[in-house]
Amino acid sequence: MLTLDSTNELIVDYCDTWKLIARENSMVMIYNTYYYRKEFTIGAYIIADIRYFIDMIISLTWYLKNSRKCKLAVSSIGEYVNKKDRKFDDYDQFIPFMKKTNDISNAYKHSVPNTIRNLIGKNEPCIFAKYSKKNKDIFHPVLIEIALSEYINQFQEFFDYSKCKISELSIGTTE
Repeated sequence: MLTLDSTNELIVDYCDTWKLIARENSMVMIYNTYYYRKEFTIGAYIIADIRYFIDMIISLTWYLKNSRKCKLAVSSIGEYVNKKDRKFDDYDQFIPFMKKTNDISNAYKHSVPNTIRNLIGKNEPCIFAKYSKKNKDIFHPVLIEIALSEYINQFQEFFDYSKCKISELSIGTTE
């Protein structure tokens, strides 16, 4: 849980940075991109952490449901969303959330257009990503956006559900 605590600290820092940007005159911020860059970088860390948690939860759930002698067949969001194992459907209700997390994560890691942006939420902190899948069309990226509070709530629902699912599977495997 220490890692989640660190992620929570990043979320607080992200919100504090958003407040600094939002209360400043926007003309001043055009010349001072430090806070935009900080907000972007912290956002990337938050998404990377959440993706990591989802990947670990998926791996652990698959492992508990299947023979422990097998190599993991589903160990990440991408493998789950693309249905590498069609019988593994424990988190299907969270596919839109996982897909958004996967796309934002990939935009932060791989999308050239995402490296240049000065976008912030107007009324609250938001996560933005300019996504050009595999950089095929860097001049027409898709803008992915979600309010940070909504994103965190979706993760919390996923996390709470997964704790119950893993506990259920763990109890079933100890007999």
